[in-house]
Amino acid sequence: MCFCRSILVGLLFVTYTLTAQEPQRVSIVLSPLELTSPVVRLVGEFKVARTHGIGPDVAVGAIDQVFVFAIGAQYAWYMIGDFDHGMQLGASLRYSQSNDEQNGISSVGRGIALGPIVGYKYVAPFGLTIGLNGGLLFMSLNANAKDTFGGRASASGSGLIPTAALWLGWTI
Repeated sequence: MCFCRSILVGLLFVTYTLTAQEPQRVSIVLSPLELTSPVVRLVGEFKVARTHGIGPDVAVGAIDQVFVFAIGAQYAWYMIGDFDHGMQLGASLRYSQSNDEQNGISSVGRGIALGPIVGYKYVAPFGLTIGLNGGLLFMSLNANAKDTFGGRASASGSGLIPTAALWLGWTI
């Protein structure tokens, strides 16, 4: 156990030494559970200027036992502070898809969501990154279903959906 602690302390020291000398440019964070839906989200953020970041995000999970996949992008402007420690205001764009098959009925749902996000991010000097963000996204959905007898149905809709997440990760 002592040996494992020594390795961990050594890795943290090396990481701290490297990041203290090099400017931090990329954050990789994981939201193990969104606060508004049961999905896991992985977000990357690239520093494009002292107060601006852009990046992709990917999410997977199950909502009501239906597999959900989402891919998107986000933009963040750090209106207070900067990329390493500040309050962000930005936008999120996401494409989502769900697939399900039960009792001879297969269905596919697709949607696009766009809207503002607000949050806060803190990057420790050695790279540990924690944050919180949330927003209200406008989503447009389309769903199609068919059964084994040739029957088909479709539906579409739109509305506002809340989004919120706590995340933890690393910035290098």
